[in-house]
Amino acid sequence: MSKPAGITGLFIATLLLTLHGFSINVAFKSNKKLQKNRFYVLALFLSLSDFAMGIEILYGSILLLLNSHGNAYLYQCMAINHIVAGTVLASQFHTLMICLERLGSTFINKPRILHIVTSNVAVVLCFVMINGFASLRFGLETLKGTFPCDQRYTATPSFLFSHDIPAVIILILIVLCYGITIYRIKKQRQTIGVQTVWNVEIPIDNRSKKDIRMCKNVITLGTIIGLTLVATLPRSITVFYSYNVGGSESALNFVWIANHVFVLLNPLFDPLIYAFTVRQYREHLISVCKCFFKPDYT
Repeated sequence: MSKPAGITGLFIATLLLTLHGFSINVAFKSNKKLQKNRFYVLALFLSLSDFAMGIEILYGSILLLLNSHGNAYLYQCMAINHIVAGTVLASQFHTLMICLERLGSTFINKPRILHIVTSNVAVVLCFVMINGFASLRFGLETLKGTFPCDQRYTATPSFLFSHDIPAVIILILIVLCYGITIYRIKKQRQTIGVQTVWNVEIPIDNRSKKDIRMCKNVITLGTIIGLTLVATLPRSITVFYSYNVGGSESALNFVWIANHVFVLLNPLFDPLIYAFTVRQYREHLISVCKCFFKPDYT
């Protein structure tokens, strides 16, 4: 199973690096938009996190193709499994931060706590601390010895309590935050009687533009949250079931499927969401496609 898994991993890693590399490139070219819109800054951090995941999966796939059996090889496999899990959890936390940023935009004066929680420093600290905790978990696991280089061996009690349960808690917070944001937007629109979420007197044209931008951001975020639900719940439910039944073979096989299919849906489809909802991203993608597929009449 290691050879097919390694080839699949290489393909997925290449897709992740290509798509998110493109997203990061578009973000930096739209520097003025980044300065004006905090939502796009946080989306950029999410792409950077997914890009890091692509590098980690690439390294793990190379290890699977080598298919060695020494202790050094097995420890590297274990380390990659823990670090990838940490990056997945960090990406999920970044999604929560995007939700909090959208919630903050529904206030006339954004609460200071939301400014702090969604700041660049908080995003970087979140990524470093979660991956640091994953590294600590790896260190504790090494005290028990080595495990085979197989994703099914991530269905352990340590992963359940330090990864899957926190992932479900973050997911619940994401859904609650998104629900509160939608509720506040609807309530404010009903209160002021116009299609806007800002309770200030501004020209109709500006009001319409801000309203359209807010709606697009909310739709984009809602789609990302939907993908996060699909990516998180199958693995978490399966690991919890496996823990309760004592690690049945069918449950462990589904953990492998969840890790290689469902968990990767979110980072793989995020750039496609940007293509449909972010005009600059779509225009840049079209221009790149024209460059590659421009007919040569010479």
